[in-house]
Amino acid sequence: MEFLKIICTQGRHRRRSICLVFSGLFLLVSTIQIWNSVSLNNSRGQITDNCSDDGGKLLCTFGRAWDNFGKNTDSTEEMKHIAFLKVHKAASSTVMNILMRFGYARNLSFILPKNSLNIISQTEHLQQKNIHEPLVNKTKFDILCHHVIYKKSALQRYLHNDAFYVSILRDPFDQFVSSFNYFRKVWGTPYLHNISGEFPMSELLRHPNRYEPKIISDSFTNNRMSFDLGFPLSVFDSPSPGRISRYISHLDSSFHFVMIKEYFDESVVLLKHFLNWTMKDILYVRQNTLRHYRIDLDVQPGDRELHRQRARLDYALYDHFLFRFWEHVQQQGPEFHREVMYFKHLRRSVETFCRHVFSKDIGIFQASDNKWHKSFQITKQDCYLIMMTENDFSLLLKHTQYPYLRPTRQTPKRHRKRKVLPPVRPNIYKGPI
Repeated sequence: MEFLKIICTQGRHRRRSICLVFSGLFLLVSTIQIWNSVSLNNSRGQITDNCSDDGGKLLCTFGRAWDNFGKNTDSTEEMKHIAFLKVHKAASSTVMNILMRFGYARNLSFILPKNSLNIISQTEHLQQKNIHEPLVNKTKFDILCHHVIYKKSALQRYLHNDAFYVSILRDPFDQFVSSFNYFRKVWGTPYLHNISGEFPMSELLRHPNRYEPKIISDSFTNNRMSFDLGFPLSVFDSPSPGRISRYISHLDSSFHFVMIKEYFDESVVLLKHFLNWTMKDILYVRQNTLRHYRIDLDVQPGDRELHRQRARLDYALYDHFLFRFWEHVQQQGPEFHREVMYFKHLRRSVETFCRHVFSKDIGIFQASDNKWHKSFQITKQDCYLIMMTENDFSLLLKHTQYPYLRPTRQTPKRHRKRKVLPPVRPNIYKGPI
């Protein structure tokens, strides 16, 4: 403000004109902020987090939202048949947790990997050799949410005809950077781990033919989102605009909804609308993320431009479904944005509650009835499931769905080391994270 004052009073005519423009913008932003403050804290009710002591236990209540009119999807029939195609490093693990909690609570059947905890296949379409048999007296599964390469005809063999097909995409460059760091630093993938130099990611972008695997399925950094969604290898070899466009049109007609990682809260609220789920069903905490690491330190000038040149499939895919995503948002109307704002606050409050519930004597989190959901509670066991890793949850589902696969005394020790964790594990966190 002091800087603007100096320019407005002492600057030349041109500077004063600039001053007037910035002053106008500042006034407009301030007015919008004040209006939002008034709108969100009207007399019909405020969003508040109130905690009280009840017999030595802390009980937290999430206050009523603005008003009590409008559509509440809790009373409509929920969809239970879902095919979620995971995409590497695009918040897929977080979506996976939402789906596994939903299915576990309703005793639904999952397509589960046979040779891994959380991966059916990272190189092949869905095949019987990679999954467990359907349950007795059933020929179809209810939910798919583990890693597998997309092919509609392969999925239709195991899923119900009315399955809702959904996936998620991420800004291609951000997805590339995340994949590079994750598979290089966490998994030690050889072709990435062996890149030397001060800026190995830039080295890969400048000399892809030197480092990228010759087999497309072995790469996590070569248009990986497109590979996960089943782009034919012929399109990788000859990525003409016409061939790319034709396959994207095929995906557009096959998927009911494609989420966007950069607008994750908007995406899960839209998913709630499409599936007629409840607000409690879509609560989450972030899963499988690299923490305490400055990814931007590895990005050098020109890296984004180089990546756009060599990842034409991923950019065409993302741009198409980003446009489609905003079409879905526009169809919801202006009230949708208020619902998203409410969900953001509710989700943060629940995450704070869950990150403390294992280390402190906390009772329940109560969300009051309002226009977007009926009253519900979050308990310690709910938090346990919300924060469970995909490996642990996959193991829990496997032992629930196929109890005969539980380890026995005759099983070699190396197969008995991992156990299904109990419903409540109070010592999992020593303190706030």
